[in-house]
Amino acid sequence: MSPEQELTRAREFSQGLVKLVAPLAAPGKAELLSKADGRRCPTCACRMEYLRGKKFGHERPNAATVEHICPRKLGGSNEQWNLIARCNLCNRASGHAMNEWLQHHKYNPPWQEKKRMIQYLWVEVHDTYRAQELYADLYALFLKKRESLATNINVKGGENIAKKSGLRNAPAGHRAKGPSGKGRANASRKK
Repeated sequence: MSPEQELTRAREFSQGLVKLVAPLAAPGKAELLSKADGRRCPTCACRMEYLRGKKFGHERPNAATVEHICPRKLGGSNEQWNLIARCNLCNRASGHAMNEWLQHHKYNPPWQEKKRMIQYLWVEVHDTYRAQELYADLYALFLKKRESLATNINVKGGENIAKKSGLRNAPAGHRAKGPSGKGRANASRKK
């Protein structure tokens, strides 16, 4: 997968050539989320749960949610290549981090910064090891937001969710680091 199509659309969006897409229609959303039920989040590897017809907020960190990899507010589309199921906690943390980034740029970042953010978001979803290596500042902001959200969740097991932050897709022998700098229990290790 490549973010090139979304980068092109985002550039056209920033130039006023294309409009903001509508939210994803219910049938497409339901199809994506039902397929995610019981699967692992591509970012943190928690088992996602499809909560069909249920309204929920931050208290359901493992709920499957639809992630626009390139966000609609940056010109992202509803095309299949730009949509992925992600756990509620990772989706919210990514959104909070992006909103802080937008505030830093007074909601009008220059194109090169938008492009960098879109490229980062693509990597954040698909390969957290590369995200940390290539975009350390943005990845650190994501982890900070994720840990903060997880710490504030007052549900059974919520206190352990922050500890599960860290890398997925790390190369063999690489000890994944969570936001505290400590290795994850399920990360690859040299023996």
